[in-house]
Amino acid sequence: MRARVGLYARVAAPDQPGARSIEQQVEQLRAYARAQGWTVPAERVYRDEGVSGLWADRPGLDRLRAAVARAEVDLLLVASPDRLARDQALLAQLLGECERAGCRVVFTDPR
Repeated sequence: MRARVGLYARVAAPDQPGARSIEQQVEQLRAYARAQGWTVPAERVYRDEGVSGLWADRPGLDRLRAAVARAEVDLLLVASPDRLARDQALLAQLLGECERAGCRVVFTDPR
């Protein structure tokens, strides 16, 4: 069975010093997917720009969680854990949701 790959990228502020832009994150994730032979359609790229990773209520994350719950994504690529969540409890909750839904999460740059 072919993996249904999704990408998630987030930045708290578009001009945050030292932060990679949304587009840089997405391109890094797409390059990783291509290297594995995976394709990622545009509708499975989830983004949150200008939103804190401390909040669970984010438009892109909400869409991603719904897609995972509907089994539309079974492999999620995220640059690093802090892009998914800045709060350890929220990160654990999100990873648990993915696991229960059968969605594997891969951090491509797990700093």
